[in-house]
Amino acid sequence: MPCTANAGSDGFCIGHSPGATEARRRGGSATSRAARAGKLLPARLRPIADILENALQEVHDGVIEPKQAQAMASVASALVRVITSGELEERLRTLEEGAKDARSQS
Repeated sequence: MPCTANAGSDGFCIGHSPGATEARRRGGSATSRAARAGKLLPARLRPIADILENALQEVHDGVIEPKQAQAMASVASALVRVITSGELEERLRTLEEGAKDARSQS
């Protein structure tokens, strides 16, 4: 079945143009959900996500057993809960101090 996309000046669509390989690669990675989610992830959690992503690939490639990756994910989950709890506690403390300062200035 022939391509039905609009052709550019070279006679090819963006998906089939031989000169657009790099543009397709950049566009796909820069706009992916994973790339956007990675930017939203707190800096402290990025290394954990990278390790888990590598573990997933290693399970797929047969380098490590699924049980090993499952154990890593379990420990990472506990670590994320600890980090998140600490960050929430810090934010709450900051809010409480701000409220206390606002009351004392009134």
